[in-house]
Amino acid sequence: MRRGVWRLAAGATLGLAALLGAQNAAAAPPREGAAGPVPFHSHPMIPASAPAGTENSSMSNLGWTSENWSGYAVTGSKGAFSAITGCWTVPSVPATSGPTFSSAWIGIDGFLANDPDLIQTGTTQYSFGGSVVYQAWWEILPAESTQITMTINPGDGMCASITEGARSEWTISIEDTTTGAPSFSIVEPYNGPQTSAEWIMERPELCDPSCVLTTLANYGQTTFDPGSVNGGNPGLTAADGGTMNNGSAVISIPSNPDNDTDGFNVAYGSAQPSPPTPEVPAPLETSSAQQYTLTGSNGYSWEAVDPTDLSMRFTPTTSSTAVMVANADLWTSTAGYNQDIGIEVTPEGEGPVLVAWKESGGFAGTYSPNAAAVQGDYPVTAGTMYTVTLVWKSNRAMPGGTTIWMGAGGTGAFSPTTLTTVLYPASGSPLQTAANNQQYTLTAGASDNGATWRPVDATNLMLTITPSVSSDVMLTGNADLWTAAAGYNQDLGIQVTPAGGTPTLAAWKESGGFAGTYSPNAAFVQALVPLNAGTSYSVALVWKSNRPMPAGDSIWMAAGSSGTGFSPTTLFAVTYPTASAPNEAASAGQYTLDASAGDNSATWRSVDPSKLSISMTPTTSCWAHVTGNADLWTADAGYNQDVGIEVTQGGWSAVTAWKESGGFAGTFSPNAAFVQAVYPMRAGVAYTFQLVWKANRPMPSGDSIWIGAGPIGSLFSPTTLLVDLTC
Repeated sequence: MRRGVWRLAAGATLGLAALLGAQNAAAAPPREGAAGPVPFHSHPMIPASAPAGTENSSMSNLGWTSENWSGYAVTGSKGAFSAITGCWTVPSVPATSGPTFSSAWIGIDGFLANDPDLIQTGTTQYSFGGSVVYQAWWEILPAESTQITMTINPGDGMCASITEGARSEWTISIEDTTTGAPSFSIVEPYNGPQTSAEWIMERPELCDPSCVLTTLANYGQTTFDPGSVNGGNPGLTAADGGTMNNGSAVISIPSNPDNDTDGFNVAYGSAQPSPPTPEVPAPLETSSAQQYTLTGSNGYSWEAVDPTDLSMRFTPTTSSTAVMVANADLWTSTAGYNQDIGIEVTPEGEGPVLVAWKESGGFAGTYSPNAAAVQGDYPVTAGTMYTVTLVWKSNRAMPGGTTIWMGAGGTGAFSPTTLTTVLYPASGSPLQTAANNQQYTLTAGASDNGATWRPVDATNLMLTITPSVSSDVMLTGNADLWTAAAGYNQDLGIQVTPAGGTPTLAAWKESGGFAGTYSPNAAFVQALVPLNAGTSYSVALVWKSNRPMPAGDSIWMAAGSSGTGFSPTTLFAVTYPTASAPNEAASAGQYTLDASAGDNSATWRSVDPSKLSISMTPTTSCWAHVTGNADLWTADAGYNQDVGIEVTQGGWSAVTAWKESGGFAGTFSPNAAFVQAVYPMRAGVAYTFQLVWKANRPMPSGDSIWIGAGPIGSLFSPTTLLVDLTC
């Protein structure tokens, strides 16, 4: 069969057999004096017997040995593995007089006997002709491997994933998390048995034309951590690990798994390394930059958006409360059909539970995304596995051919859909939640005058917080807002009142009613508020209309019906000691962007580099959960507003997440937009996060898009950027 091929530059004249020596006497030696491209092959695992004298050594607890692989592999029945992820550090290899090679990769298949299939991606480190080369690649046996244009250096952190999509189409992705350069991703067909998943250090083959195993490069030691299969912890055991030997000695050996069973160290030679020291676990986060469609929904059955890329599994070690947040651009190509997005939690052995859901209005207009957010919480028990899945449907039955959509943007550059989960321990938790699934109405006259903020529900949507030390509290509110009378926007706020003190409006957002009626906006509002030790605070979700309504007109909160149930309205609070609180940047100003200011719909521009930017240099490796919240709107129909989170490190910048607010539906109709991203940060590296924006297409001179609703007094609805570190 034809295997994956690495090719060196043409024109080299090589005496390959002499260079490699008698590495593998059973293989026919390659031709000496061969000129032209030289093929290097990855190969399925070649079983081997353990070298004499190792039966009772420290490596005897490992489960297998091979001529060409070392690392970890998990196995299952046909079709068992549909996704794998892994992160590793690119090892340094020395220049040698003869060619030496090592390949670090993740893959599916190729481990079990008589399995010639393998889908993989990784990095190869090798010395050839006195030069050392580091390069990234992907490969699907038996086809040739493909080099990826990416600058790789020893010590760089690499993360990769391989996931199955529809119709046997697989997405292969890899990125250098140290340089932060743009990641690589490709979709390719693959039809292997899916019976194994691996994290491997390999010595590849060299073929010219016959094949022989190369000499393994002295890569020292490197780490694979963390890894996952099918969206969950692989649960590695020592029996899943294996050594590489050359017939007379062990030449590469992994450690036992680390404490959380998702990683290991692997070392050159026969001395078994220790497992990786405990590190900050990666957040429970998954995302997809694909665009999704749902056609012919019956209006009541929830369907998984993407059971591979927008679903996660976890098994808590302590009983906790899981807080989940999903973020997606929802829209319709056929007016009159709203888009419902939800979060389902499925405990192992039980049926799914719809924890939270929100609705995006399609009545207002077509091709007008709503940067929707939904948050929910669910109690989880130690030792039980849970699956969290993003689901969706239309709000009512659609005729055949009618479609709702998720993901904004053009081909190959869609706004990422994200799903995050944070676990808060049940005992001594900093988390407080309030939720209710009833529908609320605010009517002109006695209950609303367009100026006075009123509690939504003083019983069910209010919290009391009394910190024992000076603290900061992160507050989030989430509600479906809509109007039955066109022309009246709905304002949603969070009010904080110290005991015996005056209420303060900590944050607020506005949902547009000018665009159309019965078109909910899945609104989200966030704030970071300082609290004094020993003082009791009341936190309430409040609301009002943006201007006085005539008698009989109303605004509403919560979508759905009494028959099907209403979308839950939530208020969450997480209290941090001030020293460990998230970083916040906020502005109560209003911003405008137009053609004369340089907008061309292609270039992301900073909203406010002085007020909506956060710079930091962590002293330890961390994960950053970054969130942005802004009221977006247009004064000129037909121009959508894009808001993103840009990260800058080492002179390189990229937009790591973005969302779009629809301007086609109508003017002066804010979308209380939310955008989130999870980003790895390395110790000692300087990072800057900032909020950026643009129009979705070129605007003619004089047309504008805007951030910030209001004002109330002299202040507009606050725009916020939060960076919450897990270190």
